[in-house]
Amino acid sequence: MPNRRVALIRAVKIDGKWKYLSPVVSEKGTVSPEFVWLKGKKTYASGGVWYIRWYEGKRQIGKMCGPSLTDARIAKSRQEQVLASQAVGLEIKEDEKRLTIDAACDQFIEDLELKNRNADTISGYRLVIDGFKAVCKKRFLDQIDKRDLLRYADSVRKAGLSPRTVSNRWLALLTILKANGITGLVQHHDAPKFVEEEPQAYTVDELTKFFKVCTDEQWLLFQFLLRTGFRMMEVMTLTWADLDFVNKTVSVRPKPQHAFHPKGWETRTVPLADALASRLESRRKDAKPSDLVFPTRSGKLNNKMLQACKRIARRSGQEETQWWLHKFRATFCTMHADAGVPLPTLQMWMGHKDIATTMRYIRPNRSPEIQTKFNATFAAL
Repeated sequence: MPNRRVALIRAVKIDGKWKYLSPVVSEKGTVSPEFVWLKGKKTYASGGVWYIRWYEGKRQIGKMCGPSLTDARIAKSRQEQVLASQAVGLEIKEDEKRLTIDAACDQFIEDLELKNRNADTISGYRLVIDGFKAVCKKRFLDQIDKRDLLRYADSVRKAGLSPRTVSNRWLALLTILKANGITGLVQHHDAPKFVEEEPQAYTVDELTKFFKVCTDEQWLLFQFLLRTGFRMMEVMTLTWADLDFVNKTVSVRPKPQHAFHPKGWETRTVPLADALASRLESRRKDAKPSDLVFPTRSGKLNNKMLQACKRIARRSGQEETQWWLHKFRATFCTMHADAGVPLPTLQMWMGHKDIATTMRYIRPNRSPEIQTKFNATFAAL
């Protein structure tokens, strides 16, 4: 019987010489994009080129697939179909060589998992994939056209989601298609539009009322959110080792034990206000460096911060729908911008890759001095 097995091979340069090695495969069948078997040992190797290899009779045949593991897996699957058909005397049909939408989406999600993307990211892409499949009834990836994308955006819009969400899901769908080599289906003017509003920030009066009814623990948590501009997960996974009480700084670092990595995979350090640093240092007591700073009572990650925020807002007599955690971050950036902190410094504190993102937080100066100058401009008229 003809051999139907197709093997994945990775060509990598080790000690200046090209070697053709088998990749490490997990018990679940997941192919590692980084590790290979070298002389019976699991070895890390970067770069290289993927091949598929199979036999026709006694003759070994290899085919180069390029640097992409996804492309290599697709080529492997197709060649196995060809060999299986030949084994029973069938001619492989052209359609069977084409990549289906289902297979392309599955491979995209698997690639995200191999790249160790967080669960929320993967869940978001799955949501987009499921929504697109519900609208597009085509089978093959190369059948998708512009109207399929426009129908998907329209379906998200009709579901009552915000224009910004429609735009975000449109961009996610384009990312999935691009990962599978599908580009150029739409133009810039085809993209869903939304009005870019000014980031909302809390007022001094709102914050005063809020903190007035906080317990000591709540005061410390929400003052930390306000005065560091940290995101929720950055606060949830914060450990005492991230705090430097000598230099009065706090850092965002990876936490493998909590499956957390900083957004953009970059660490950053933010100054600690004197009063906040003092309260934190006195609270530390006998805590270990690895302990969480703001855990639950049982010492676990605290994912109830938003609920606590809204309860405090209600208790202070304010509308709870106007309170959410990211608004503390926006307030941090907006108030520092109003105070004249240089934009490059704010960009580093916020962890923004693009300074244009930071510039969104610069709101018009509405002080009495500015109003006076504004009125004076046209005084002669």
